[in-house]
Amino acid sequence: MIPNLEIMKANGGELLGSVHMIREEVFIREQNVPREREYDEFEDESVHFLALMDGKPAGCIRYRLKRACVKIERLAVLRQYRKKRIGRALMKYVESVSIVHSPDEFVLHSQLTAVPFYRKMGYAERGPVFKDAGIDHVEMYKRVDGND
Repeated sequence: MIPNLEIMKANGGELLGSVHMIREEVFIREQNVPREREYDEFEDESVHFLALMDGKPAGCIRYRLKRACVKIERLAVLRQYRKKRIGRALMKYVESVSIVHSPDEFVLHSQLTAVPFYRKMGYAERGPVFKDAGIDHVEMYKRVDGND
């Protein structure tokens, strides 16, 4: 548990606006992801979450259902809040709330630089490296039952 950290569902309005602000800062400004690539056709079907640190937007994440898995996407933490375990807290939160869908596994596309982070959370690589928005990624997964 991180003191002064609150994670909530961002249903719309100001909360979803804060999620978009974080994604624009991290993905569009810092990583040069084109805006049209960042905001995709899955925005409406995804469940978005916002992390607040001391009441201020700090990070975000989303998930969506994809066949028998939960696809975790768009994990982002603002620069000034990194190395405070907010990303880990967001991942654990999404895993815990999405388990109600009875997925076989959690799946995500990790930037290569983030692979060690996800490995520590129990994820393993699967398949070849691929480009997404010009950035090297690899698919990673974690079996819900803990087996790979």
